[in-house]
Amino acid sequence: MAFFDVDKRTKMVCMVPITRHLTAGAPPMIRVAGAIKSVSEDAAVLSPEDTRRLVVETLKEGQRAKLENEWQLDFALQVGDVGRFRGNACYVSGAIEANFRRIPSEIGDLKSLGHSPVVDKWCDEERGMILVTGASGEGKSTTLASMAQTIANRRSVNIVSIEDPIEFVHSQGEVW
Repeated sequence: MAFFDVDKRTKMVCMVPITRHLTAGAPPMIRVAGAIKSVSEDAAVLSPEDTRRLVVETLKEGQRAKLENEWQLDFALQVGDVGRFRGNACYVSGAIEANFRRIPSEIGDLKSLGHSPVVDKWCDEERGMILVTGASGEGKSTTLASMAQTIANRRSVNIVSIEDPIEFVHSQGEVW
C-alpha cells in the first residue's frame, strides 16, 4: 500500500481531519477546511499509471473487479494502527481518480458534534426511522454512529444500520 506506507510522518498526517485526493495530471492533493492544495510544494505530478497503481494497491481483488466493471467504487480501508478510511475511486477521462477521508476512531457525543438537544431526544423514541441527509463529508455517518451509540448506552436494543461501505465499527456491549 504505497499511498498509505505507514511511517511516523504519514501517521501524524493521517490523524489530521483532511481528505486526500489522487488525480492524474496533478500532484497528490489534500482538502483542509474546504481548501484543496498540494501535499507539498515539490510533490510530483501523478500520471494515469501512478494513480491507477496507488489506488489498485489499496483494494482487495473483489473491489478491483467492481471498480473495473462499474467504473466507480465506494470502500472502507483499515490502515494498520493508523485507522480506518473511507475511499471513493472512479474513472474520469479514462484514468482512475480517488479520494480518502479518515474515519474518526472515537465517536463524539451528539452535543460535542454540535447537535441540538432535539436530536438527543430522538434517541429516546422507541419506533420510527431517522434519515440523515446532506453533502459528502458533512457528518451524516458520524451523526448516525453517535445516535446509535447514545441509544445503545440508554437501553438494551438491537440496532440495525445499513451502510455500504461500513465506516464506523461499533463494539458489542450491554446496557445494565
